[in-house]
Amino acid sequence: MTKINVQFHAVPDETIKFIKECAKEYNLYIVMVELFPSFAAHLLDEVDDALEDIPFCNTNRVCLHINKPNIRTNSYMDYFDENPDYLLITIGKYSDNQLQESILATQTETAEFLKVWKKIVKKLNSITLSGAWVVNPYTGAKGFNKQHRYTNGAKKLFIDEVKVVPLVGWNYFVLSEGSI
Repeated sequence: MTKINVQFHAVPDETIKFIKECAKEYNLYIVMVELFPSFAAHLLDEVDDALEDIPFCNTNRVCLHINKPNIRTNSYMDYFDENPDYLLITIGKYSDNQLQESILATQTETAEFLKVWKKIVKKLNSITLSGAWVVNPYTGAKGFNKQHRYTNGAKKLFIDEVKVVPLVGWNYFVLSEGSI
């Protein structure tokens, strides 16, 4: 089984634009997945209108599918069991002067799907820069992660003193291709 996991920082509008471009280019289905207060999956009908004016209070998870997914499931696990070979994008939130990390992930054994997902990763890599310092605010310890990706929009926010943070945890990122 091949696994893909790309962690990156992007302004939510940049990520939404990227998702829409990929959906159009590869004729993909877009599904918004809500976990709380209860599970729900919403198949978005029109790519052009997809993800417009969506308040990300209940979700920030978007699934891309090559085949039309079955959204009539009762739980998150049932949804993924019923619809394997998806590409999951968690859109990092931007609020309270913080930009949260985004993640693009999948695992598949299907060569046809893997080929498309790798093209999408290549597209993401083409629109992002790589290399970020991860800093522990309590100890000052830092390490360079050359695989971490970020967009120009995220770098601009960083330069404007927006705190760039992981999806979970207390560390923060310094978006720099060189040393600090």
